[in-house]
Amino acid sequence: MDLRRVAAKFETTSFDVFNETTQLWETGGMVGKIVPIDRFLSIFHRATRRRALGLPPSATLPASRTIRDPATGQAYVVGLVRGDSAKAIHYDSVGVLHGCDVVAEVFRKAPVGPVNDPGALVSSSTGVHYMDLELRSASEADETVQTYESHFFLTCPAHTDITQWDYVSYLGKTYEVQASYNDSGLTMCRVVERIDPRVDVTFHKKGAGSGYNPSTDVVTSGMVDYTVSGFFKGFSLDDVDGEAVSSGDVQFIIQQTHIGVVPSAEDQLTWDGQRYNIKAVQQDFLSHEYHLHCRI
Repeated sequence: MDLRRVAAKFETTSFDVFNETTQLWETGGMVGKIVPIDRFLSIFHRATRRRALGLPPSATLPASRTIRDPATGQAYVVGLVRGDSAKAIHYDSVGVLHGCDVVAEVFRKAPVGPVNDPGALVSSSTGVHYMDLELRSASEADETVQTYESHFFLTCPAHTDITQWDYVSYLGKTYEVQASYNDSGLTMCRVVERIDPRVDVTFHKKGAGSGYNPSTDVVTSGMVDYTVSGFFKGFSLDDVDGEAVSSGDVQFIIQQTHIGVVPSAEDQLTWDGQRYNIKAVQQDFLSHEYHLHCRI
């Protein structure tokens, strides 16, 4: 029996393929078949989105890894593709499909200045892809009362350039990426519906020229100003760690690679017209962040 001829009898669907450069669908890009992975009609989200793809061994997947069934109009992202063989002959290929209906864009903020003065974060797009969201859970947001954040799984093509602290614009809403990983040849992310909390502040670093000149009776601050980006948060009991915290004290958190100097307790920062003295500095070696204890 010629297994290739048997498989080819059912692989007759001519798929549309998505061109991520032009953001247009192109016809006649690939021939194959789509079948359910399990005939059981599941009530769960992911099972309703997954399908199996049958392809001839000579098939070439599009660079976008995104195809569309012209009969139903359903778009799919292609995941892991494996070959089936018999008697040392590769007669068919089977792939993982995940139904995706939304074109979403990934944005990343990063400094563009030199290492010693990176400057404020600048947003840029890392790509536009078909994606799919699945609700994972909801939790009460920190620093709020009776306000909840929704947590989701995000499914993307394997080549999607996406990582922690990226933001995804999906159907007019913004989602922060908390983690990304590969699963079944697809890029999966844990995301939370949240706008970017990071703001631009002026960081005042105390320099060598600060001090009092007795001959002129002049006090020089010696402060050198830098524009940096980070976010503010309040203190919790776990954050105090023996430090005296006053009402109105806040933390300013900044990634170590986003500031060109090492903060110290003699420095200051200004945001929204308010100047803060830095009382203490802690380093988070796991997340590579500086935690600045700020007081008005």
